[in-house]
Amino acid sequence: MASQTRYTLIFIAVGQFLAAGVNAWTGLGTSLGDRAVRAGVPPELPLGLFFSIWGVIFLLYAFFAVHMLRARDQRSLRLVGPLAAAGIGNILWMVEAQLLAWMPLDYALLFVIAVPAWIALRRFDEERRMGGGPMKQAEDALTGLLAGWITAAIAVSTPPMIRYLTGLSATDRPWLMLFAALSVAAFGAWLAASRFTKGLWFYIALLWGVSGIAANNFVRTEMGFLGWAAAIAAVMIAVLRLSRGARGASAWG
Repeated sequence: MASQTRYTLIFIAVGQFLAAGVNAWTGLGTSLGDRAVRAGVPPELPLGLFFSIWGVIFLLYAFFAVHMLRARDQRSLRLVGPLAAAGIGNILWMVEAQLLAWMPLDYALLFVIAVPAWIALRRFDEERRMGGGPMKQAEDALTGLLAGWITAAIAVSTPPMIRYLTGLSATDRPWLMLFAALSVAAFGAWLAASRFTKGLWFYIALLWGVSGIAANNFVRTEMGFLGWAAAIAAVMIAVLRLSRGARGASAWG
């Protein structure tokens, strides 16, 4: 099954680049950037610059897809299924977010991406000690960045989901909303280290997202106290990971 699925990765890789610009290509719906601006600038939303990490992830995904046209190694083959599922989920999310923009479906689709992304993260970690070369380093970065950034996406999407359910506006209860986002990020950091990965790429992506939250509050919302809270949270997550290490997939026994 994996050997057949891997050929679809090329189409998924191209589809992710195209899906990000559905509004630009067709004129339908609302671009992701315009949607964020129209909804107001909440304290948990990273600055737009920080979303550029998607470009790195998409390029690594495309590199992996090309590699899989010829690859036969077991490590890479085990990643094909979950990465294909995560890529399809990402395409669905980007199209839905531009054309429908219904918060409950937005939020649910993030988990459709996250579950296979985390499976890929764990599968790579299970073979981390095995041999490898440049492609193994690329797979490490791809699985870590994808899982880490989608975790950050779930974190920053949790407050909008709360607001959708409660009728609050973008600037209501800023401390509560920031705490909700940072709590999800912190839980993801703990879970990744205790059960999924010994690598650092997951943390690089997650901390990139939390740093974007801090920058947002320093630059756009001008609520510096929230910015410092997010910055301190990022430092704490980094210090705990670097000082205590991680158990990774081996923790499953």
